Amino acid sequence: MKKVMLCVLIMLIPVLLLSSCGESEKSATVTVAGVSTAEKAAGMLTEAYKVKENVKFSVDISETAQAVESVQNGKADIALIDRRLTEEEKSSGLIETAFASHKDSPENVIYIITPAQDSSEAAAGFRNYILSSAAADILTSAGLIPAVE
Repeated sequence: MKKVMLCVLIMLIPVLLLSSCGESEKSATVTVAGVSTAEKAAGMLTEAYKVKENVKFSVDISETAQAVESVQNGKADIALIDRRLTEEEKSSGLIETAFASHKDSPENVIYIITPAQDSSEAAAGFRNYILSSAAADILTSAGLIPAVE
């Protein structure tokens, strides 16, 4: 009887090992470029969104011009900047959306910058999330309020 059980176990091991070799669910990566005034919000929003969706984030904090350029050349999916786009930047196919203001100085608006055509479904989902009411509490925690323009 022991020999039979041992044979059954030996035959089952390869089956069990092969069944766990399936493709694991891949997560998309969204790259966010931003300025230092948006760094705290970017970190909090990406962390909250990761809990909801199977998305990884790369956040690169830099100067405004570099963040805009990163979206223009496809190195970033979204930029969070502290000024409006220039006419030249808009004509290159970028879109700005007012997203948040600082509580203490509401005239200082942070804009989401995206290409006219979303770079991925994950990037579109994240953009929609940070513009939704679901992100309002996170903005408040980061010292921001939803922008009104």
